[in-house]
Amino acid sequence: MADLTEGVYRIVNVGTGCVLALDSADQVRVVGEPGVENGWQHWLLSTAPEFGEGIWFIASGRTGSRLGLGDGLVTEGAHVECSGTPLGWQIATDEAHTDRYRIAVWAAGGLVLDVPGHVCGVGAEQIELTRYAPGSDTQEWHFQHT
Repeated sequence: MADLTEGVYRIVNVGTGCVLALDSADQVRVVGEPGVENGWQHWLLSTAPEFGEGIWFIASGRTGSRLGLGDGLVTEGAHVECSGTPLGWQIATDEAHTDRYRIAVWAAGGLVLDVPGHVCGVGAEQIELTRYAPGSDTQEWHFQHT
């Protein structure tokens, strides 16, 4: 995992340009939004040693709540939220593009964060887990240190 360290980041989807954001209305749903500087798009990356080396917690920079799944079920199509049991995340560089990362649920590495419908903005769908598909740029993310 090249270049990532603990700290605050904006996490930008390669395929859509959406920025990972905690929904400011309910402060639970995680969505893709156009980039703005309002704090809802800041994420704190910290190591999760209880899960093992190379596993991270991702927490909202605004509320401190950790990224997880609302119902706790690690399945394809599950919506990502800052509620329920926080999960450990495996963040791995893309083999072909080392400035891009996949964010996978720890212990279920085949399920990664994706932007459903491949759109962002007003009324954007909630970020969800999907099966890893090599070459899918909506499953790749840039981490911008803030």
